Order: sequence, then structure tokens, then C-alpha cells
Amino acid sequence: MHKTTDKINQLGRSMVEMLGVLAIVAVLSIAALAGYEAAITSLYTTQTIDRLTRRAQNVSTAIVTGQTPDLSEFNPLDGRYVIDSLNIVDEEVFSLTVHDVPTSICKKLLDTQWDYGWVDENISCEGAQDILVYFQHDLGGAVADLVPDQAVCTGTKCGGVCCPNNAQCINDKCVCPDDAPEYYRGKCLVPCREDQTRDILGNCQCPDGYFDFNSADKCISCDTPDIITTTREACEACERKRAYIHNRCYLAPNCSGSEYVTDKQNTYTTFSAETPQLQCISCEQNDKYEYFYSSDFASCKLCGNRYMSGSSCHPCSFEGGHVYTSEASALEQCGNLCNNRAVWEINSPASWAKVICGNCDDNKRFDDAKDQAAACATCNKKRPNSRVMINGDCVLNCPKNGMIFDSSKKKCVDCSTSSVTTVDAATCLNSVCATKRFPKSSGTTCYSCEKNSAVETTQAYCNNCSNRQYANGKCYLKNCPKDTFRQADMMSCAECDGGSETEASQEQCALCTQSDTRFFGTQNGKDYCFSCWVFKTVVTTQAECARCTDRTWTATEGNLGNCASN
Repeated sequence: MHKTTDKINQLGRSMVEMLGVLAIVAVLSIAALAGYEAAITSLYTTQTIDRLTRRAQNVSTAIVTGQTPDLSEFNPLDGRYVIDSLNIVDEEVFSLTVHDVPTSICKKLLDTQWDYGWVDENISCEGAQDILVYFQHDLGGAVADLVPDQAVCTGTKCGGVCCPNNAQCINDKCVCPDDAPEYYRGKCLVPCREDQTRDILGNCQCPDGYFDFNSADKCISCDTPDIITTTREACEACERKRAYIHNRCYLAPNCSGSEYVTDKQNTYTTFSAETPQLQCISCEQNDKYEYFYSSDFASCKLCGNRYMSGSSCHPCSFEGGHVYTSEASALEQCGNLCNNRAVWEINSPASWAKVICGNCDDNKRFDDAKDQAAACATCNKKRPNSRVMINGDCVLNCPKNGMIFDSSKKKCVDCSTSSVTTVDAATCLNSVCATKRFPKSSGTTCYSCEKNSAVETTQAYCNNCSNRQYANGKCYLKNCPKDTFRQADMMSCAECDGGSETEASQEQCALCTQSDTRFFGTQNGKDYCFSCWVFKTVVTTQAECARCTDRTWTATEGNLGNCASN
């Protein structure tokens, strides 16, 4: 037999050809996906810019027309990313915040040529983050086209924008003068030093980790151990790394966020600028005067519960107020740092004292205010209904604080205090102290239910206090408090540790069990409970006299004798 060796032709593709086709498809798919992602990024960026622009136009229009900017008409969720948090940075710039922006969109926003705004160039765009976009109040003069009746370009219209007043329009571009040649976001500015950068407002500043040594015109590392004489603003650029005390910038001790920096040397007479003794003090410290004096403002204000007066760091709860040379300085150092403090004009201004930053919670009238009604209104804006005007005086809102107003003292009195309160009967019975006080039968006296003595009043008034009883026209305690005893009238109670001599029975006097307080004796045929410190000789028993260590007993007749002070 013969084996057949003829080849048979087959139709199809080889493995190499198939792999080549798949490779081409993969490349095309990757390219298509990249193009799709680029298109999506471009779309989301355009949408975000459009939404930011519309909101900026809304805010700018409100600002130039003297209205309060309001974003409520915009739904912050009507796009891919939330846009809210309007912040008026200063008199020229405001910002809007875009939340959770991914890296690709962030970089696209940074590279975009904006018509009205700009993004902080120092942002890293690493991962999803919040981005602040800044705008000029008048959108670089463009708002004049949006509301022509309300806004006018005070400079020169050039290429669709408004040039600064000191610039010229040349070939549709704003050209700055020689004395301020640098055009920066709508401003003509003097160039910064080579070691400086600009902030978002165009101000020259040292880079992070450095502060400005003004007299030497250079930036210095925040870590330098040298003591530098500069401004407070320059020193504060280093935040908690340095402390500004006695007009000098020191390397600060390593304090926590709940501590502030102060100098152990308390006065200028003991202070040595070259050998400071800086220390960290807790923001919650129960203050002593030495911790007030020489403190660092930056760390003091970060406490959140303290304020500065001169070089002293005080707790916001500090009673009374401190004077300042201007409203601006008072707000910066005090009013804006404490939610219980406000600023008002003082009634006797001087060159060194124009306003006072007072405590809205102080239980006293504002007699230091030039206009008490205005001071009251200022406090109530910050702490609603915290104070009221009574007979021309701005006083604490007593009912809101669980107290009653004493018109003679012009202050609030605690409901349970035993002191007399001068109010009319209706107020006494219907105030927040209604079950804790009772009025006298006539007049404007309002007593505490805990008052020791008997009071002439009506039975109806007496019945207002569950711990008192009524007899013979008087209202008195059913039971005397601890360390007191019933007087001879069987109504009033006297304190054991106090007074000199009180008519009372021996049984009642015996209730004073502490040594060196009271002893029983007789005088002019009547029974008395004497203070151990009374300067007179008393007829009594040896046992009673022995209750007082600083008295001597001498027998006279029977078991009685003279108890005399040593």
C-alpha cells in the first residue's frame, strides 16, 4: 500500500494574526476611554465654572447694589459638586467654595482662564478636596454690564474688563505705570522682593515657614532661635512656632492647642528682652494676675475662650470690661473672640480710651456706657434677650437667668438669697421666684422664703412659702435651719456663729453644739443665748461656761457663778 502525502488547504487565521487584532482593539478601546474621560472632565469643569459664574454674578450684583448677598435661590446640589460657603474676604474680594472636587477637575480649574475669578494657586489637587474660588466684588468691572444703573467702571474699559485707575489701555490690554508695573488680578502693584510671593489679594508675603524681618528686608526661617524685632502681623505668620511678646518675636515653647504662651516675668521692671522665660498656660487656667501680663496674642485668641487687653490674656468670663483706643482694635482683640462680650462707647472718652469691651453677662448696669440703650442693643444682637432696659439702665435679664430684679441695688438677686429685694408685691409673686419669695404686707419688700426672722405680712402671702407658717400677723419658718436656734419670740431664728446675745431658752441655745459659738446664761432676770466672744461677765453654770475655751468661771452661789472673758 502507498501512504497519501498530499496537503489539504485550510481556511482561517493564525494565532499571531488573532493576537494582533486583539491588540489593535485594546489600543483603540484605551484611546476611546481616555477620550471619554477627557470629555467628561471637560464637561464637568465647564458646568462647574458656569455655576460658579452665575453665583458670583448674583453675589456681585447684591454687593454693588447695597443688598445682602444670598445664595438661597441656588440649589447647591444642582450640579456635580456642591457650591456654597460664601465668604466676604475683605472690601474687594469674596470667595465661593466647591466641595469634594476630584484631582482631574481640580487641575482643569487651575489651568482654566477665568473671566471673573481665580483659584488659589497653592492648592495641591491631590485627592478630592474643597476648593476656594475668589472674585472681585465688581467682577473686575464686568458687573457694570450686568447692572449698568448701579455699577460704574471707575477706571478704563479695556478688552472687556475694567483696568485699574492708574493703568492705561494699550492694544486692548491693561498696562500699568512704572511705579506699580505689575498687573495682578485687576490691580497694578509694586513688585515683591525676590524671596516673597503674593497672597490671593496681591499682598507680598514670605513663603510658608518664613516670616518677614522688616528692618532687614528679608524673610527669616520660623525656626530661628534669634530674637527678632518686627511687627506682630509678621511674627504671626509662623503661627504657634513663634510668640510675639514685648514687641519682639521669640521662638515659642511647644504648647498644645489648648494652651497659650506667656512670660513668667510679670512687669517691665523685671523683664529681660534677651532672656525671656516663656511658658505654656492652660486656656482653662484659674487665672492669677501673673498669668495675665505678658502674653502672646496669637496663641491667646486660639484658645476660643480668652481675649487680649494690652499684653494680658484674660478669660472671656472675666467680670467687667477693658477699654481700647478704637472699635476696630476692641473687636479684634476682644469682641470677636468672646461670644459673651460686645463693644460700646464709654461715657468719658480719652485719647487712650474710646470704647469698652464689656461682659454682656455682668450682673450690673452699664453705667460706663455713653448710651446704655445702645450698649443694651449691642449685647442683645450677640446674645438675644440677654439684657433689658429698666428706668434708663441696661441690666441683666433677671427672669431669663432665674433671678429677680432688685430696684434699689439695680441688679439681679438669686431667688433663694436671704437678702431683701426691692420689688412690688405683684412682681414678687409672679416672677420666676414665685414659690421662693413672699412680699411684705405693704411697701416694695420681697423676702426669701428662707429668711430667718419673722416678717409682718398677710396669711395669703405667707402661704406662698411651703416652709413657713403664719401666726399673730407674722410669717416665720416652721423649722430653723441647721446651726441656728429659735429666739424667745418663738418665730425668728438666730445663727449660732454670730451676734452677741439673743433672748432664747436654754433648750434652744443647746442646739448650738459646736464649741466656741454660744453658751446659756441669765441677764436682768431673762434667759439669753450668749456668744462666746461677748465682752461681759455672765451669770451661768460651770458647764455652760466651759463651752467657751476663752472664758473663765468663778463660783458665786450654789451651782452658779460668773463666766468672764479672758
